[in-house]
Amino acid sequence: MSFSNKTVLGTIGGLIIAFLAITLFIKILPVILVVGLTIWGVFKITKWFESKSNKKMEFSKKDEVTSEFSSEDKGFGYDKDNVVDVDYTEVKK
Repeated sequence: MSFSNKTVLGTIGGLIIAFLAITLFIKILPVILVVGLTIWGVFKITKWFESKSNKKMEFSKKDEVTSEFSSEDKGFGYDKDNVVDVDYTEVKK
């Protein structure tokens, strides 16, 4: 008889603990969702503002870069520059 009482009490205790855990989770879930959505929204808004400021910087940089190059420099030419030839050895693992 004592064996069946331990099984029943263990089952009832497990059910009570599970019920309390589920109840606690249900009460905390809305708070977790609100905090999570708030953090997500803040990150999205800050990223949007950063992208707007980067676009403004890109336009100003584009003007500076195009003014630095002359019309003579088209592409890469190795005729005028010194090319350094490097010897290397492979390392086996």
